[in-house]
Amino acid sequence: MREFDLIIIGSGIVGSSLAYYSSKKEKKVLIIEKNYSGFNS
Repeated sequence: MREFDLIIIGSGIVGSSLAYYSSKKEKKVLIIEKNYSGFNS
């Protein structure tokens, strides 16, 4: 089973920014999005 430090639901501007800055701090991030990434940004 894969483990993540952070799971983000939605990859709009806030979700994408949170994922970006969390990954820069070496966190394992999973984004769950029903459309394609950045759909409502």
